[in-house]
Amino acid sequence: MLRQVTRTVVSVEMPDRSGIPKNAKAGDCLKAGKNTEHEVVACTDPDSIQRITHVFTDMTMAAFDARMANGGDVCPEGERTIAYSEGDDNAKATVYCLAWAATAAASQHARAEADEVSSPAVDFYQTAKVNDCVTGGSYTDYKVVPCADATAAWKITKKTVATRAKLDSESPDNSRCARNEIMVSHWSSEHPEAQANVFCLVRTR
Repeated sequence: MLRQVTRTVVSVEMPDRSGIPKNAKAGDCLKAGKNTEHEVVACTDPDSIQRITHVFTDMTMAAFDARMANGGDVCPEGERTIAYSEGDDNAKATVYCLAWAATAAASQHARAEADEVSSPAVDFYQTAKVNDCVTGGSYTDYKVVPCADATAAWKITKKTVATRAKLDSESPDNSRCARNEIMVSHWSSEHPEAQANVFCLVRTR
């Protein structure tokens, strides 16, 4: 099942990046609104796309990151996990779990999303985990293989989540990976707040 995560720390002035209305609650359904905003609608509305299954308000961003580390999750498998905070990692976060609504429109979106993430490159960045061994030499052909496999050339030492803007702002001298490691990531969106898994790889042969 597909596991998707969005983690956003916003200022009071910055709108929610995924556009979930602040008054949305568990059981509400959402349809696409203007720009990136969503609107709360009845779940019987034919335009409804996602249904909010859970809303958590009792954890900090740091606690959220700890739950999500190395393949963990807050939401059930197959649901989208979205977290917002209006402060630093010690501030309270709001975490939403989203499932597809029971409409034809939602089914169409689900199929399109599955097609988008079905490539080998995207599959690696969604499913790989720390201590996996990897074959490949560029971001488009990395693949997890048994560590005894003759093609295994890398090992994953670290996995984090970051936005494009965050990685672009980091100094090369303050890399999240060790000097003998390479850092690889993949985004399906050009938006600076788009989230992605970031891996540190060390060469094993």
